Amino acid sequence: DEWLSGDIREDPIGAIEQGASKIDDWLIIATSSEGTVRNGSGDNIKMELKSILRGDYYAPHISIWYYCLDDVREVGDPDMWVKANPNLGKTVSYETYQLDVERAENNPAARNDILAKRFGIPMEGYTYFFTYEETLPHMRRDYWNMPCALGADLSQGDDFCAFTFLFPLRQDEFGIKTRSYITSRTFGNLPSAMAMKYQEFINEGSLVVFEGTTLEMMDVYDDLDKYIIDCGYEVNCFGYDPYNAQEFITRWCNENGSYGVEKVIQGSKTESVPLGELKNLSEDRLLLFDQSLMSFAMGNCIVLEDTNGNRKLYKKRHDQKIDNVAALMDAYVAWKRNKEMF
Repeated sequence: DEWLSGDIREDPIGAIEQGASKIDDWLIIATSSEGTVRNGSGDNIKMELKSILRGDYYAPHISIWYYCLDDVREVGDPDMWVKANPNLGKTVSYETYQLDVERAENNPAARNDILAKRFGIPMEGYTYFFTYEETLPHMRRDYWNMPCALGADLSQGDDFCAFTFLFPLRQDEFGIKTRSYITSRTFGNLPSAMAMKYQEFINEGSLVVFEGTTLEMMDVYDDLDKYIIDCGYEVNCFGYDPYNAQEFITRWCNENGSYGVEKVIQGSKTESVPLGELKNLSEDRLLLFDQSLMSFAMGNCIVLEDTNGNRKLYKKRHDQKIDNVAALMDAYVAWKRNKEMF
């Protein structure tokens, strides 16, 4: 009980499962409310269960009941409360919940605890950023000879780097194209199922594999430059995360000029606002991407949210990269700072 809301350092369910497996027909029932203790073993268990719910992997022996409000704004609507507790009106009264809502409004110190335990809303911690519906690709489009903002995330440039092109369209719509690079060593070390997924990206032209153990940034630059010319993209501004980007950016500025080149510092203070705006656009299906790589990157995008609601991207290494979402954010920030160029 309360494996998520307690301050634990080890996985209790895994330990119980090891002991229970010594007998036949064992069953583990693990229940917990949300808590305010974050980034511990409980959060890891919750993220694994969410992965099962999303269909990321098959676990027919695990049944999951997950009750929560979808948004903190629903706290003000009593008709929504039953989503967080199906026993509302039976084992616990609406009056009890109403008293807690009033307490949360008048006692900021108790707010996070009430939102977590009564309504299943974690006010801090890791969460998947995009819903499944938001990751579904749109119909294929081409943006030949159209102006765009380019975003680059080179922070894992030793074996993986990503570029996202953002095309401002009418009525708040944005076209999106991606181009990413990995080494043959990284590709060769992927599990077979993930390698098949990456092969799909290679076939659609959104992923390029370079031979070797590490990526040579000048080779990446040459290929990206050729890709931009072949596609007829007109890059008006360029946003980048400065980590590991000096060599690439120096050449870009030498060949294309430094006007419109924007440094996008990573961190919750600078990421929270553009991430929130991209989330709103995504919910309204205004981010028009048609490549499987972008769909994959959005599906694996995890953000870390603090108690003030500030968000920042959480970067996982190995096979689940979110670099194209980071590059999208960089492109979006560059566009916002240079709207007069479009």
